[in-house]
Amino acid sequence: MNKNSFDAFVAAWNEGNLEALDEHIVSNFVRRVPETMNKNANNLAELKERISDFRKAFPDLKVTIEDAQFLENRSVAQWTFTGTNTGPGDHPPTGKAVSVPGVSLHRYEDGKILEEDVYFDVLGFMAQLGIVKLPEAAASA
Repeated sequence: MNKNSFDAFVAAWNEGNLEALDEHIVSNFVRRVPETMNKNANNLAELKERISDFRKAFPDLKVTIEDAQFLENRSVAQWTFTGTNTGPGDHPPTGKAVSVPGVSLHRYEDGKILEEDVYFDVLGFMAQLGIVKLPEAAASA
């Protein structure tokens, strides 16, 4: 049951079928992401907004699940987000492709996703987009 909701969640990111989330996510869903992203969601409607916004900014967005484990009312998933920033978002499109690994922890209630905590390298993501520049590695002595 939890896996069905998880699969629908991933499909919504990959295919944009946001209406399918209604039967797999609770209405008072909470999503927490790294604070610097400012993209938390405090209910199902906000989650749909976040997914829609990301799909506009990255029309070829793809979330690949590398591994997922399910236990009672929880799951953990290792994923890779790929896409090309060709659409509008929090900044003008950069035209750059990104590949960002991350981990999500989910909690379920009656087979529906209740919470998600997302962890990924925000600085690396922004560097791939060319929004920030990482310092050059120090030359070895």
